[in-house]
Amino acid sequence: MFTIRELKKHELPIFFSSCKLEGWDNDISHIECLFKVYANDFFIAYKDKDIVGFVLALKESKEFGTISNLLVLNGFRSLGFGKKLLDFALKHLQGCQIAIDSVLGKEKIYESVGFKSYFTTSIFSSYTGQTSLPKSPITVSDVRESDLLEYNKNINSLKKPYYTSCLFKSKDSLYKAIYKDKLISSYAIRLTYKDGYKLLISSNEINEAVTLFFSLLEDLDKSSPIYMEVSQTEQLLLTIAKLLNMQKLSTTTKMYNKILN
Repeated sequence: MFTIRELKKHELPIFFSSCKLEGWDNDISHIECLFKVYANDFFIAYKDKDIVGFVLALKESKEFGTISNLLVLNGFRSLGFGKKLLDFALKHLQGCQIAIDSVLGKEKIYESVGFKSYFTTSIFSSYTGQTSLPKSPITVSDVRESDLLEYNKNINSLKKPYYTSCLFKSKDSLYKAIYKDKLISSYAIRLTYKDGYKLLISSNEINEAVTLFFSLLEDLDKSSPIYMEVSQTEQLLLTIAKLLNMQKLSTTTKMYNKILN
């Protein structure tokens, strides 16, 4: 019998190990914080007593949701389980605008259930030893959690403050910011990822973004791999990736089932 139920906390290591076997490099601290906030949106599938796969169907707000980590384990593929997991996730997020990432060339799978492609997102990489920049006159500071929550307060997500607080307190995250008039102007996060670190930057100023990028590399070994995830719509970050000659590792297509007014 095929069943889908909520994933339990003690089963998270099984989820992580299953993803790793498939070559998926999940950001563990990110997933752990998502689970703390959206525990009712993590699902595991069984065929009798055998684990078949997983899917995350996150209800981020009343109107928006995300489907991710749709994984069917090796040995259970081409048997219709992927379609069952997808259908379950769509029903769980019924009525929402839903985002999903597709591997390039596999978009037709999601087009068949009403999704359309809108832009691509790529992972870029380099090593800290390949990057150098003269010292910037811009002051970089540690971040206060209250300032971070204020900066993100307009994000349309019911539980975003709880997720932000969780990630901020994670032992695997390092936050830096640039302040103007005592308010955050730009900030960046360094997270452990794969065999190195992932940098996430929120900024509208190229000089601030570049300064934050390098400030998060200062204490790292010169051989440390660094990664940055950049969407096609983030021209500022694409410019940084180009300036630093970062290598594009992979690309996915961001798809939505509908666009809200």
